[in-house]
Amino acid sequence: MSAFLHDRITTAMAATSVLLVVGATAAWGATGGLAALAGAAVANMNWAALRWLSGALRRAAERGVPRAGRVPAMLFVLKTGATLLAVWLLVTRFGLHFRGFAVGFSALVLGVTLGPLFGGPTPKGGAIALPEDPGDVPAATPEEM
Repeated sequence: MSAFLHDRITTAMAATSVLLVVGATAAWGATGGLAALAGAAVANMNWAALRWLSGALRRAAERGVPRAGRVPAMLFVLKTGATLLAVWLLVTRFGLHFRGFAVGFSALVLGVTLGPLFGGPTPKGGAIALPEDPGDVPAATPEEM
């Protein structure tokens, strides 16, 4: 994934986080809003770690050193475990409002889904390659549909 697309997803996550926290506060008061804020924080930290680890894994593969990606791959497993532990602790031990936390944490899914859809055109050579001329793309025949 390109850095441009990563930035669009990060921006979309931040924007949806704000909207979800405001919505949770309106729906469940301060308790739900604070839980949504915590969920959004965990989701955004998870995305930041995922972005950093995927870059480390890509750089390890580009070096061409056998087994260079083992450490980043193992860190993926640890990141997932740390995220699950954080969710469990915040909901069960700290007693955060479950629905509010779930709404805030959903910023991860919404940001990854909406980031590529909105935010303007992708630069040339970016994550989405578009043909220069529509004539370059062969039209599908009725048999192919």
